[in-house]
This record gives sequence, structure tokens and C-alpha cells, in this order.
Amino acid sequence: MKKTTPPANTNPAVKLNARVWFEQGDASLAGATEVALLSAVAETGSITQAAKAIGRSYKWAWDTVEAMNQLSPEALVVRETGGKNGGGTRLTERGKRLIESYRAIEHAQQQFVAALSAGGEDFSDCLSLLKKFAVKTSARNQLFGKVTAIRRGEVNDEVELTLPGGERLLALITHASSERLGLAEGLDVVALVKAGWVALTPPAAPGSLAGHNVLPGVVRAIAGGDAECEVTVDLEGGSSLCSMVGREQADALALAPGVAVGAVISPASVILGVPM
Repeated sequence: MKKTTPPANTNPAVKLNARVWFEQGDASLAGATEVALLSAVAETGSITQAAKAIGRSYKWAWDTVEAMNQLSPEALVVRETGGKNGGGTRLTERGKRLIESYRAIEHAQQQFVAALSAGGEDFSDCLSLLKKFAVKTSARNQLFGKVTAIRRGEVNDEVELTLPGGERLLALITHASSERLGLAEGLDVVALVKAGWVALTPPAAPGSLAGHNVLPGVVRAIAGGDAECEVTVDLEGGSSLCSMVGREQADALALAPGVAVGAVISPASVILGVPM
């Protein structure tokens, strides 16, 4: 009896993929192809040569550049005429930043997708791994900043962060933790602070608070019962903090929306995290 070979499985394996693109309002500003065009313009100094480099028509390249320039708050590509070099086409600083930002985000996204794909072909495996990335924390406050200075010690390091609004935040962590996180000047980090670790004072903080972080802000909202209050404070630079204070202290400070306060945080109470 002749043996029959079972038909090969023609269904390809399911793969996880994702793409990055920038939007301006509701319109698509730039994706991988548009960024490739901008990169080619930067290298060749010509829309015609850039179109050839990426295998597109001159009309498509010209229309694409015009559309991006119109959508962007500032031009991404400009044409120059005359001069000792005979003119040409070049990227503006905003165009260069767009390429740099896109490549950095795309690299991070590829690493993320690769990590998810390693979880297996089953969608449930990817979902399970994704949940591990989306970590919840009991710390109510998450402040994003950049490391601007590190004063290293044998046991503890004092790490200085600058928040988006320009406020300075000090964190005191062990030297071993600093090395494990790979902390260095210029690194983006997140600072976690539990609401119970944020004290509130009048705007003019007394000298006894030396060595603590005192961030000026304004009360946005206050809620709670007879014993404890949850106070939301908007910092001058745009970030916000949540503080848990006793009702007696809230009354003593006359806390209410619009009241100026100082948010006091011990450097030892700041937990730092970095991107994976």
C-alpha cells in the first residue's frame, strides 16, 4: 500500500508587529517612509536624488515634503537658491529632531515587540507578558525627570533630577542601586513617591527643612474625612503631587483650592526607576 504524505501546514506562524508614525492633530505627519525620505534629503541635499534613493517618484517626494511642511508647526524641509554652492534642499533643525525622535522611539518599540514576541505565538502568552510590562505601583506620585548630577558615596549616592518644569528633586539611594540602574547624567528616570511621604508646609519653608526637597505649588483639590485628607498639589512646572495629611494639619494650613504650599519630600523617600 502506497504511503501518503500528510499535507504540509501552509499557514504561516502568527507574528507580532507594530509600526510607529507621528500625527499632527488628526492627520498623519510622518511614518517610516516619510522619515526615510527626510533622511535621504539630508544626505543628498536634493528631493530628486532623495526620491531615487528610496525608490519613489519625484512627484510623490515633492507632494510628501509639501504636505509635511504644511502640517508641521515649523517647516521640516527648505529649499535654498543661489549662493556659492548653487542652492539646494536641506532639513531644518525641526526636521532633524523629527528623524532623531522617530529613530529613538522606533528602536524602543522594536525592543518591546521583540520581548513580547519571545513570549510565544499564542495571543494569551503575549497578553500575559504585556501585563508584566504594565506594572501598577502603590506609589501615587510619579515624577518624570532627567539626571543632572550624581554625588557618589561609598554607601549612598545623592542623585539630582531636573523635572520638566525646571524644579530640582534630590533622591538618596544606595551606591549599589545606582550602579544597578546604570544612572548617569542625562538619563531619563521616573521618581516614585508615596502620598504619605509628601508633607505640606506654607510657601516659605522654615530652615529646619534643610536637606529636604521643597517643591512650590498650589492646591488644586482637597478631599477626605474627619481624620485624614487627600490633597492634590499642582507644581509650578506643570507636574502634580498627591499628599495625605491629617485633618488638623489641613485646617492649620487653611488648605483649599488656590492656596500656595510647599511640598516637602525627604530624598530618602524618593524611589528611582529607569526604562528597561
